Amino acid sequence: MQKRNSLITVCVLVLVTSIGLVSSCKKENTNSQQSSTLKYIDAFLTENQPLAQQYSISTGEGSSIVGQEGTRFEFPKNAFVSANGTPITGNVDFELQEIYSAGAMISMDMPTVSSGNILVSGGEFAMSARQNGVDLLLAPGKSIQVKTPTTSLDSSMELFVGSEQNGSFDWTQEANTEITPTIDSNTAYYAFGLINMYRQVNCDYLWGDPRPRTYVDIKLPTGHSPLNTKVYIYISSISSIVPVTNWNSNLGQFEIDGGYAQPVGQSVQFVGIHHTGINMQYSLQEVDIVKDHVEVLSFQDATFEELADVLNSL
Repeated sequence: MQKRNSLITVCVLVLVTSIGLVSSCKKENTNSQQSSTLKYIDAFLTENQPLAQQYSISTGEGSSIVGQEGTRFEFPKNAFVSANGTPITGNVDFELQEIYSAGAMISMDMPTVSSGNILVSGGEFAMSARQNGVDLLLAPGKSIQVKTPTTSLDSSMELFVGSEQNGSFDWTQEANTEITPTIDSNTAYYAFGLINMYRQVNCDYLWGDPRPRTYVDIKLPTGHSPLNTKVYIYISSISSIVPVTNWNSNLGQFEIDGGYAQPVGQSVQFVGIHHTGINMQYSLQEVDIVKDHVEVLSFQDATFEELADVLNSL
């Protein structure tokens, strides 16, 4: 893998939002940047997040639900307790968001990376269980049986759970849970048991592509910067979204290397979202990565509806 003296970068789809100049520091993490124009992009992404599905679960008996995209849950009797361990009776409100497309991963701000490395994704979801608006825990010794649908079974899948620190989302392996590829009624699933009420769950494993990797430079048009633009790289062959955050202000470009460096010959899509202060713009460019890759992004105007169609098509 090629190296350079720079911070590790994140590459996948290009989403960038805000107005203004970036500081003179050579490289900086854009998570610390703030801009009023980013609010327009964030509002757009929030508006286009997967539907939050609502279900009512009876604690007095075992229950099962099936999400609109086919995610299956089986809840045991007396499954929940309060934060202080008190058993919960009556009905519980269960919320589910199924995140199986690249556009959904972007809108939820849940890229498929773990500790600076790219993951092969088998599907994500977000969930919560509440009673009277208060978050609940799983009772000791109880587990929720889950089946997530997939178009192809991969025996390497492992369970990862989401966390957010300092404004950055990351996945961490949950080593105590085994995923079993299975076929039920001619549908392929990844089956596993959850022993905690994790907020975000993902079937993944670390990407181990053997090809030589190369850094990637991503150049933006004049007036575009981390203050008004977000950028990601989408790797469709592994259903992975990599965030792009390391900005070289001297050269006016994003730079990707380290664990997010791309294999030479890999097909990716660069996705960018920009707000001019008046209008939305986007960039969508599909290319094969070459050695010392330089990608020059071009943007075009789009309505919110047109941009939503672009993300949904990924």
